[in-house]
Amino acid sequence: MNKQATTGDTASLGTRLRAMLRVAVPLAVLTSVVFGITFFAQYSPRIEEEKESVSPVTAGSGEPPLRFFSSERRWDPPTEEAAYRGLYLLAPSAFAARDAEDRSRFNLQDRIFPGFFEVGSQVHSASFWCENRHNQAALLQLERVSCMSCSGGRFAVLPRELTQKMLQMQAAAILPQFGVNLLPLGQAGPAARLGAYLEQPSSWQAYRFRDEPHATFRMPAANNPDGWSPQWGILELQFLVETYGAREPLRANFITLLEGSNQFSYNTFIIHFEGVNPFEVSPATLSIGELREESPPKQYDLIVYSSTRGFSADATSAQVFVPPSVDIRLPRGLPGTPGPFVSVGPPQPLSAEEMSAFRQRLMAEQKRPIRVTAAYRYPVLIQPSVGGQRIDIGQLVREIWFAAPGALERGVRLSGVVRGQVWLDENASDINLGPFPLLRGVGPHTVYVFTERPDMVLVEVPSERSPRYLQVQLQRLPARGDRGCYELKLRVPSRTEEPEVEAGRLNGIVVLEIQGPRPQRIRIPVRGEARLGR
Repeated sequence: MNKQATTGDTASLGTRLRAMLRVAVPLAVLTSVVFGITFFAQYSPRIEEEKESVSPVTAGSGEPPLRFFSSERRWDPPTEEAAYRGLYLLAPSAFAARDAEDRSRFNLQDRIFPGFFEVGSQVHSASFWCENRHNQAALLQLERVSCMSCSGGRFAVLPRELTQKMLQMQAAAILPQFGVNLLPLGQAGPAARLGAYLEQPSSWQAYRFRDEPHATFRMPAANNPDGWSPQWGILELQFLVETYGAREPLRANFITLLEGSNQFSYNTFIIHFEGVNPFEVSPATLSIGELREESPPKQYDLIVYSSTRGFSADATSAQVFVPPSVDIRLPRGLPGTPGPFVSVGPPQPLSAEEMSAFRQRLMAEQKRPIRVTAAYRYPVLIQPSVGGQRIDIGQLVREIWFAAPGALERGVRLSGVVRGQVWLDENASDINLGPFPLLRGVGPHTVYVFTERPDMVLVEVPSERSPRYLQVQLQRLPARGDRGCYELKLRVPSRTEEPEVEAGRLNGIVVLEIQGPRPQRIRIPVRGEARLGR
């Protein structure tokens, strides 16, 4: 008795075919002949793939027991050229190291196959069509699969009367009918019947490969006296996506043989796919360079996109991509609050033209196909002054985190430098203590801080100091011309003096404040490295 291949919800081939028709039929009103050729391209064998699948060991016709029309499945994205915009199923391939003529010849099943799947317990599948041209039944037996525990398979034999009706309706619809080509309408009925047939569990021979490591499927003998009733079948390989990233493709090796003979051949099926988070963010870092406290507000854009979810549930995505929530944080370990100077505005969906440009940029950057089914623009606004508050002078670092139910958080690090009324000697961006022995500590290390006017008063803010064991002294010095000057001394105590001092990198912060009616803080990073020994 056949067993259910895997647990979970599997989108049937019939569902996918109907979804494809919902996309293709409206387009076919204008390009019906092209639609017909494209629709039936998935049933047409490709010469190079046929050659790979043939390996008979006995003399005779040379025909393999089963002729598969394709043996490898990977997502084949359409070109983003303006002439093909909106023609997802008809456009040439975007990625092809071949000439222009080859780009227009692609496998429609590769175009429909999404290639990117969310990690989880949902079962996914890829289908491979085949034909038995012999007057004997054929057997298809699993020999090996690269992931026995995460895969399964099932096989459906298509009734000959159904394939006969599909082929005859195609031929009839191509004929001119009062100046109107009826190919799309002619195929709607047979495709619907095919979908209904494939949705019936009784139409499939199904196995879970970990329970049946040598699962065997049977294909009846051909009986095609009129030339309109080929014996077609569908092998559907099922798999789970359990890890993130592009993993090794799923490989399944089968042997096919004719009943009552010694004729057999080998078939290897390969499925390329990638496990993804429901959304990603581009770019992953945002460098704003230098910013002065009197600078006007600046805006930058972050694009949050999905490879699996769409703006609405349709033929290309089953789930709706709801814009993730946003949270702005200071990096872990830094005291204080992020403040109002970096803010993120409401998300804005990208238009079709913007989506196309964004996809092209992503694929150019990563040099591989990237699927984008929906994307939102999040405007990031940086304001040096908000109300009566002024942004801290010195290093500006924020983390912008995006979150959505059932997804991993994704963060973007924003970094820059704010220049203003206070600066370190030689315009240094931090204080580097260098390497020092853990058992002796370091310092006092002296640096000089300058102010724009000699009457400006600076104080250190001990509550913002990090780490707490860092010893800080700030002393006012005589003015240097029209500039104020302060001496800042830092010391790290030895491990003997302060048990909290540990070996490793020191990433600290010293905060100074300009006193007055509108106080402003200066954040100075402190670097160093405590090493074992004296």
